[in-house]
Amino acid sequence: MEMVQRQQILLSLECGNLINILGNTVLSGIIKGIFHSLWIVGSAMLILQINQMIGNRFKGKNRWRTFEGKSPRISTSFSLKESPILKKFVKEIDFAEIKFQPGFIFALMVIMTISAFWGIEGAIYLLKVKFATGSDRLSDSGVWIISLCTSILFGSIPYFYVHFKVQRKRHRISVRMIALVQNLIGNYNHRLTMLEVIRQSEETMPEDVRGEWSRLSLSLSIKKIDEALYEFADRIGNKWAEDLADMLLIASEHGSDITDSLKRLVQRMQTEKTNEDSRLAMITVFRIGTTILVISNFIVIFVNIWLDGANYHAYFIDPTGKLLIVLSIIVMFVSMILVIRSGKKQF
Repeated sequence: MEMVQRQQILLSLECGNLINILGNTVLSGIIKGIFHSLWIVGSAMLILQINQMIGNRFKGKNRWRTFEGKSPRISTSFSLKESPILKKFVKEIDFAEIKFQPGFIFALMVIMTISAFWGIEGAIYLLKVKFATGSDRLSDSGVWIISLCTSILFGSIPYFYVHFKVQRKRHRISVRMIALVQNLIGNYNHRLTMLEVIRQSEETMPEDVRGEWSRLSLSLSIKKIDEALYEFADRIGNKWAEDLADMLLIASEHGSDITDSLKRLVQRMQTEKTNEDSRLAMITVFRIGTTILVISNFIVIFVNIWLDGANYHAYFIDPTGKLLIVLSIIVMFVSMILVIRSGKKQF
């Protein structure tokens, strides 16, 4: 009995010592990664600032050439702000009501990616020192591809966080779409302008959709009606919002009464609501399950190596084992993307 207790104590002490050493090694790698990433982010900010200054100079020269009656020269400057991907991401940050600027989120992604790379490199090195035997200690296992894939997955967390917030908000709005249209019916008058109808129904809109409805009211004041309506539908991101935008545009252009059409839309939404609720529940389970899978996958690898040091060779020396780890990381990354894609449109 005493022998068993002594073995348990020794095992606990060994585990605690390993975790402590692992924590220090990973921490030193993370700190190294933070300094590298800060240098990269700072250099990128400097380059972008110089690029913006050059672009502004070109624009100034083009204005003078136009004022003098000459054809403007084509600007050779490049602006990331004009990138379609960045524009879309900025819109999603705004829709999700995230207070951080896009530049901060991108910088955070870079810092997390590089810090995770060096942290994982340090963790794998410690596992090698602790559990590798024989020629495995001298072998250059070449696990940088594992560190790279894992760090990209880890660095994508802010990106996935933004999209998950967008997804949750769109789901809340989709649940309240029936109340939105019913409220619109109660305030609709085909003799009023579209802006007047939107503003009149704004105060009684459900809380989850009031912000986007207020934005639509503002957009109608400064944009064309079709542009404002379809921007609203695109932000909401479901088929019902697109149908509603089509109806409101027809009413605005032809002055027709769409009350009956709005009532039929409500009936159709009520019919489809059960399937939609089930779909939203499945997406939520899929999102939570995928997140748990990503976390548990790394825990399982560490526990397997700790319980049996020979597993280090299987994971980080054997080419098949390394390939399986890389493929599993890619599958997890693709799964996170599919979670985002599954929440888009068609209801």
